[in-house]
Amino acid sequence: MWEPFSAKLKMMAEDFPSIISKAVESSCKKLQDDISVLQEENRTIRIEAEKLSCNLMLAEIDHSRVEDAMSTDFGRHARRPPIYAIRCSS
Repeated sequence: MWEPFSAKLKMMAEDFPSIISKAVESSCKKLQDDISVLQEENRTIRIEAEKLSCNLMLAEIDHSRVEDAMSTDFGRHARRPPIYAIRCSS
């Protein structure tokens, strides 16, 4: 009576290493796929961050140029005599 049951258990016990091995291989494959996806996303994010950094640097350069132009223009106006002084001297 126990003979078929113990034979079945023996067969299952012999299959455990194969079942576990396949499960581990499957999990490893999935993890490798996930790592590849994350690495690609990481590369994309780094590229975007570099683009933003370059854009920020260019914006800072433009801002600096505008500030320089404004201070030069204000300096020119500050050195000029007032308009009424020019009219009075003519």
